[in-house]
Amino acid sequence: MSTVDTKKVWGRVKEVLNERHPAVGYREAVKRMLLEDITEENATIIVDNQTLVGFIGRYLETSILQALSEVLEQPVRSLTIVVKSKRKEVPQSTTPLFVTDTPGSLQPNQEVTANLNPRFTLQSFINGRRNQLAYAAAQAVAENPGHSYNPLYLYGGVGVGKTHLMQAIGNAIVAADPRKQVLYVTSEAFTNEFVASIRTGHGKEEFKRKYRNVDVLLVDDIQFLAGKDGTQEEFFHTFNALTQKNRQIIITSDRRPVDIADLEERLSSRFGMGLIADMGIPDTETRLAILQAKCQEKGILLPNDVLEQLAEHVDTSIRELEGALSRAILQFQALGKTEPSMADVREVLQGVLPEQRLVRKSNHQELLKIVADFYNCTSSDVLGARRHAEIVKPRQVYMYLLKHELGFTFPQIGREVGGRDHTTAMHSVEKIEKGMKKSDELLDEIQAIREQFYAR
Repeated sequence: MSTVDTKKVWGRVKEVLNERHPAVGYREAVKRMLLEDITEENATIIVDNQTLVGFIGRYLETSILQALSEVLEQPVRSLTIVVKSKRKEVPQSTTPLFVTDTPGSLQPNQEVTANLNPRFTLQSFINGRRNQLAYAAAQAVAENPGHSYNPLYLYGGVGVGKTHLMQAIGNAIVAADPRKQVLYVTSEAFTNEFVASIRTGHGKEEFKRKYRNVDVLLVDDIQFLAGKDGTQEEFFHTFNALTQKNRQIIITSDRRPVDIADLEERLSSRFGMGLIADMGIPDTETRLAILQAKCQEKGILLPNDVLEQLAEHVDTSIRELEGALSRAILQFQALGKTEPSMADVREVLQGVLPEQRLVRKSNHQELLKIVADFYNCTSSDVLGARRHAEIVKPRQVYMYLLKHELGFTFPQIGREVGGRDHTTAMHSVEKIEKGMKKSDELLDEIQAIREQFYAR
């Protein structure tokens, strides 16, 4: 590349970056960068702090490359970041990179790694009916950490998005103010570090400094602290140290604090000081929205019939849903067709839907027994003519599951359930569908029956 005036180029790049990222934290980061050199398609940026390297990689690298390419009117495809803290050319900001408003706060030579995944953002989290409280709380905490809900306790089953939402809060806080010390850790990693600090003898104080001076502490899968008395004692004191300084704590678990066996009562009590938010398995509409968003993100177009089928049948976790989508994409790419036929769609679904969903297609007798046992009645009650409320509900649930899990037609459902008319089957299925949209309790009951059915 011909010789360029790096100072002039960088001045124009900074204007672009400040316009696109007006938040104070971003402006502060841009101030502490300097363009040193441009060779071929690479630019070298110097900074005065190692933490800034990570921040640029997570939040600004793409923007910097785009701005450089626009200003130079030719592509700049890679970025080299060099820490040269003693160079006079590096602008020395009067604003510290870390908050030091509390005695004992971390100094720049005591940096921690946030461990955040930049893909997890509030914008990319699909907010459905069953996660409205958790999502609203996450937004409030991201805007006002340490004051809105502290601690914020998110709980739910595997693969419902707890880690995504937790890390999204951390990413939003850092994006708004890069000076914030945000630290994500699993409870297993916290335990291992604590044990190692005891074993080495001299690492206990360093461990305390690391965890008790951050601005935001994110702890995943807190249930794994159960039964670990020493670790619980240390976390109790860490919790107190942070909350006393209005530092934000966010916790995830697969169950409520009171349901975690061998968890100290004083910890369980403190977890309830802020907000405890349930994160349930997304409903069908939310799962469809997740699939559509993932397709848009990947730049892939799949038939809506496929997405609807995946959303309806893959309902155990978001992870399984994303896995099914990836397999569907691979199979459609193998077909090499831009407009697959319905036969192609059925073929792909046969290869993608969980195997147990296919092998149980005709096993309606087992499903009937599970439904009857769940509602404490008999199979004869479900199939019979009695119209008592305690019998009508399991009968309608059975019809709904015959339709959505085993693919029965309405006439088939009517014949199976006591020789009823197909319109009765239609009415029953519709009633359950509407009820699930209004009642989380009914949604949970349906899910529990499904899990029993496919676990056998």
